[in-house]
Amino acid sequence: MNTLDFRKEIPKLVNALYQCSAAVRGQQAIEPRLLELVYLRAAQLNGCGFCLEMHVEGATSHGETDERLHAVATWRSSARFTERERAALELAEATTRLDRDAHGAYVLAERHFSKTELSVLVFAISVTNAWNRLNVVCNTEAELGREAARAIRAAS
Repeated sequence: MNTLDFRKEIPKLVNALYQCSAAVRGQQAIEPRLLELVYLRAAQLNGCGFCLEMHVEGATSHGETDERLHAVATWRSSARFTERERAALELAEATTRLDRDAHGAYVLAERHFSKTELSVLVFAISVTNAWNRLNVVCNTEAELGREAARAIRAAS
């Protein structure tokens, strides 16, 4: 399996993207557990095994249940999510796919989030999509995602 370790090849650029991710976590505008669900949904849509593993680990560390983690892929038909979470997951899908009504998802989310929260949420989804795309194109091993989540948690 050919892989490109972009983390070693372009460390300054990777560090800049990591700083964006850290800044999102530092904002504390969106509860960490919800951010992890949004990140997880984007990873599912993008087919990023690395990020999927990382955000399952992250969500679990923030108290997320296995039942809800399994339901993220089918959140529309699950009663396990609040209206706020549903709005965030809809926004994650629309921002990730862009073939959906992204602005309509934003308008729906306005009912549940402040302008600051929405700004952070859209930025967070955009940053996670960048990570997803890097990891998918470079074929980053999925199992390394859990190690990355543990390293981030230890550094926090």
